[in-house]
Amino acid sequence: EATVPAGGVKELDDNFFINRLVDELLVKDKVEGEAEMKCDECSGDDPVETYCQDCTIFLCHICNEHHKRSIKTRGHAIVTLAEAKSNKSINIQPKPKTT
Repeated sequence: EATVPAGGVKELDDNFFINRLVDELLVKDKVEGEAEMKCDECSGDDPVETYCQDCTIFLCHICNEHHKRSIKTRGHAIVTLAEAKSNKSINIQPKPKTT
């Protein structure tokens, strides 16, 4: 039996383990999908080459280079699309609860 807080379901704590598993499955589905993936940062037609584990986004070559040079994102963990497909090095970061 579980008690729902007075504020409703929104007040329950996030289950970061489950959220991480869901995020990993979403990435896996996107990587293994048949459709050509688009860069999450731009509207260009360049193919996706990398995946940023910190931002949980796919990047084309141009956006990847910018991501690696930007002061705010240059320390992010970026893996190649081949590594993302192998799922050996993907490390999804739990997303904080948004209100």
